[in-house]
Amino acid sequence: MSTLYPNRSYPSQAELLKKGADFFLAENQKTALKLKDLGINLNFAPVADLALDPASFIYSRTLQAGAEETGPAIAAFIKLYRQLGVASCAKHFPGYGDAGDTHQAPAKDLRRLKEAQLDLLPFKAAIAASVPTIMVAHLEVACYSPGPTSLSPEIYRLLKEDLHYFGVAITDDLAMAAARESSCPELLALKAGADLLLGGKLENLPILEAAAESGELPKERIKDALVRVQTLQDDYSL
Repeated sequence: MSTLYPNRSYPSQAELLKKGADFFLAENQKTALKLKDLGINLNFAPVADLALDPASFIYSRTLQAGAEETGPAIAAFIKLYRQLGVASCAKHFPGYGDAGDTHQAPAKDLRRLKEAQLDLLPFKAAIAASVPTIMVAHLEVACYSPGPTSLSPEIYRLLKEDLHYFGVAITDDLAMAAARESSCPELLALKAGADLLLGGKLENLPILEAAAESGELPKERIKDALVRVQTLQDDYSL
């Protein structure tokens, strides 16, 4: 129940989709317009993760459907938001699966590459629909790279080079436990390929400034991030 709209409840995205694609879009249009009325121009949605286990951490936030249904629904959501002038964000790349809660501790996805790649399908649909931002998760997907995906150069190469994504890559909240295993995840994320940082510690700003001045954080990396963010601002008049 919302405090701003006390007489309105907000069902999960899975509940909306179960009532049909038209109902799903109609309800999401109402929400997007309310956000716009409030001056909110970016919604960290939709959740593009695929989860098979109803007991898993992310399951209740997913569309609770397979890739063949999730992908088109994600694409339709993104196109709707673009038409309404509100930016959307597909998350949590490269797919959360049935991993544990990275808010509380590091979590690993130990599936083989062929299985993990199925989770990319909704993100491919999102990219084809011109999603303006994609949020990168903190879990470790062992078949791609060690450590949190949000701090992994391999993951950003997968997203930007292999999947040809030209939008903004944003980290999940850097205050989460899985990211804070590193002393300065903000710098690691930017070096790896993140364009925007969500959360993090303000006291680490001098570290970022020093890294930019010394060249540890390359000018090309900074320029790439700035171009992507500026394009987002221009496209949505942010």
